Amino acid sequence: MKNILQVMDYAAPYRGNFVSSIECLEKHWDGRGNVVYLFPSIAQKNPWMQDLIASGKKVYFIDRSFFSKKIKWSNIEQLKLIVTTEKISIIHTHFLQYNYLPTCIIITFQLVN
Repeated sequence: MKNILQVMDYAAPYRGNFVSSIECLEKHWDGRGNVVYLFPSIAQKNPWMQDLIASGKKVYFIDRSFFSKKIKWSNIEQLKLIVTTEKISIIHTHFLQYNYLPTCIIITFQLVN
């Protein structure tokens, strides 16, 4: 089984087509592993997020600084903990603005595996 971590800088007040699309991806992955979501913490307040959590999705939140040029070591530690705890094999990113962030994710992933 290969578990996927969906890392996304998405916190819009509306669900939009994006959330529907990632749920569709999850349906296609069904039976091959688990899908885990990582959103910026400000997304917690959105009604669509509460619906996502209520539907049984595994959702984590991270400080918004993770998606900025001011990434904190604590963000990397949190990512490492998620990857380890959830036994993540694949990391799929969405809406990342800075080129170094995928590199940080890859390095974290390699530290764990």
